[in-house]
Amino acid sequence: MKKHVSILAITAVSVLSSGAVRAAVVLNIDLSDPSAAVISASGAFADANDASANSGRGIILRELLTANQTSNSSLIGTGDLVGGGSGEAYNVFLTKPAFGALGARDANLFFLDGLFLGTATQAFSTTAPAFSGVATWNLSSISALLPGPGATGDIFAGDQDGVGPVAIGQWAVLGATAAIPEPSSFAIWSLLGLVVGGSYRYRRKRQVA
Repeated sequence: MKKHVSILAITAVSVLSSGAVRAAVVLNIDLSDPSAAVISASGAFADANDASANSGRGIILRELLTANQTSNSSLIGTGDLVGGGSGEAYNVFLTKPAFGALGARDANLFFLDGLFLGTATQAFSTTAPAFSGVATWNLSSISALLPGPGATGDIFAGDQDGVGPVAIGQWAVLGATAAIPEPSSFAIWSLLGLVVGGSYRYRRKRQVA
């Protein structure tokens, strides 16, 4: 009996450990004040290697908006938020109705210096921070479309002309309350609790006997 309990405990821990791997949050977004929305690097490494797009194409924040955009919105921001070590900070926040690889709920961040689009390579790597720095945008004009605290989504290199082959990480909106375990994780924790509790009761029963 004791052997079976130990095996169940080891199995539950193994499953829990394998299920704990999640996509890295590489960009944090603070939307508490839409007139001064802040996007900052988390310091996490990219989930995949990707050098498919330059800084002029930038990145796509998949399904950042809560509803489809119905008009073009090209907003200029300030800061030093850089992707893939390109050295050219994103200063344009673009949303528009679905066009090419850009969905109507996506946002495209890219570098533009007023004369030409950036040409520096974004080299996202699993061995280096995906982003560095922080940038601020006035998103008041699309505030009704912005997500609430705790929202997350994938990030791809690229723009409306095409995106990279894999997600390089995730964006996450700050301000969430205490995290609630995913159903699968909650079930595993419950199983582990039952196993440990059963083992304790079994030992106590033997001691009394």
